[in-house]
Amino acid sequence: MLETGVVLQNRYRIQRRIGGGGMGVVYLADDTRLAGRQCAVKEMSPAQLAPGDRNWAIQAFRQEAQMLANLHHPGLTNVTDFFPEGGNWYLVMEYIQGETLESRLERAPNGRFTLDEALRITRQICEGLPVSAMLSEGAAVSTGMSAVAGEGHLPLRVFCAAYDLAGKLPRVSGNLSYQGHIRDLENYYAAGCFVQYLLDAYGPEKFAQLYPTGDYRGVYGKSLTALESDWVASLAEYHAEVAFEPETLVEAVDAVAAAYEQLFSSFRGTPEEMRAYRVLDGARIALIEGDFPGVDAALTEFRSEPSS
Repeated sequence: MLETGVVLQNRYRIQRRIGGGGMGVVYLADDTRLAGRQCAVKEMSPAQLAPGDRNWAIQAFRQEAQMLANLHHPGLTNVTDFFPEGGNWYLVMEYIQGETLESRLERAPNGRFTLDEALRITRQICEGLPVSAMLSEGAAVSTGMSAVAGEGHLPLRVFCAAYDLAGKLPRVSGNLSYQGHIRDLENYYAAGCFVQYLLDAYGPEKFAQLYPTGDYRGVYGKSLTALESDWVASLAEYHAEVAFEPETLVEAVDAVAAAYEQLFSSFRGTPEEMRAYRVLDGARIALIEGDFPGVDAALTEFRSEPSS
């Protein structure tokens, strides 16, 4: 954790911590090159992660910075800088002073908003949300998978090509569920693959225009359905790279999802359940690496656990 007064890049003087998360914290800082300007500095600390997770986390953080730098929307803060220092990575954003919804509600008479105030706040929240869960989740998956490319994970296009061959490819133009990767992995991967197609075919600048608006025709000159058809057609190029029976992947995805559902149906966090959880995570990792014998072995071990 950075102390007050520490200066990063001979420019950003840390004032105080203003937030935090699993991999690091966010600080308020003064920009010493621009008098009077304050900024938010997000710190990602690889040392807080397991050694095997550090490389992909750094790559994902870099991808996040590059993507955010291309997005411009009233509900998003602008990214202004990105750099490594002292073994950590930093993302600099504009600092917007304000208060949380919780603190605003505490100040409201009797702890309740008036109808007009509630509608105004709701409208602002909706304006700041991504226009599409598919685009939001797809961008996150595309970024993460790009970061771990070449590290043994089943590529998005190969995964989706297999689902296409099996006749089970999720339609991104439909109302897909995004209730977590352990439940809806195929939907997340389809969205990520589609977003990657848009980025490769049309460039990040176009996607930055699409993300806050969802105006496919205005940005690309085509409807979402037409773009989806183009994406599906492009997957034919990767059919030959599917070196396994497509149904094997579909069945493995379904089996792992069903096992997680079984485990969490009455999960209490007992030592036995935590052990089963670790075994099941082994099945999930084997799945995303395309190691189907490993999936079968882990699922067999999971089913033999007392808690399952």
